Amino acid sequence: MNQLISELRGYATYLGPELSPTAAEIQILTALPSSHSAALHQLNGFAFYAGAFRIFGLGSDNLLNLTSWNESSTWRFAWDERVDPYFVFGETAWGDQYAYKSVDGRLGSEVYFLESNLLRPTLIADTFDQFLEEQVMSNAVQPHDTFLSETVERFGAIDLERHWALAPSLIIGGPEDLDNVIELPARTAMIFAGDIALGLSKWPEGDSVPHVVPWRDVEGRDRLSLKFETLR
Repeated sequence: MNQLISELRGYATYLGPELSPTAAEIQILTALPSSHSAALHQLNGFAFYAGAFRIFGLGSDNLLNLTSWNESSTWRFAWDERVDPYFVFGETAWGDQYAYKSVDGRLGSEVYFLESNLLRPTLIADTFDQFLEEQVMSNAVQPHDTFLSETVERFGAIDLERHWALAPSLIIGGPEDLDNVIELPARTAMIFAGDIALGLSKWPEGDSVPHVVPWRDVEGRDRLSLKFETLR
């Protein structure tokens, strides 16, 4: 793994600070699979491919932080129980999440890809080492997602605390079109995605179309709701 970590440094557009964990962060390191914990001692969080891929670390003062990104108040509160079993350790700038699943209160070793719109899980690696080789290194060389590559080509590098999103969202009928790409603060994008995903569960039967309605919650956070209009 040492050679792979060394190669990944060459692709990194951001490197986290040298690891100096607090007592609480040591608990996180202990909970992670041993190979992941060992990797963080060598490469404590990084981003690559113009910021489009991010692997979280510890001790950073931005959102690329294992602790803050997994706090309910950051974005998870806007979703339902589907996110509860997962501990997220990385993402794409589209809001796709890389995560471990908790089994009987302990993190498993398998890595899941939670796609951005509904956070539907797909198993993509049996171990963190396999994830580094088949997902991270592979995407660093040439992303698997051609639309992501096209987005970087069109818009260039993206700030690490921001996401791309499609407006309107794919899951309410929007097209996958570069002309519909917008940029949002990362936590806002994740909150909006949760609002839309949960709003879809209220889609009435019959011919109707959803309209996105912005609002602000009691904490002053920007939110979205779906209003359904019957077609006549």
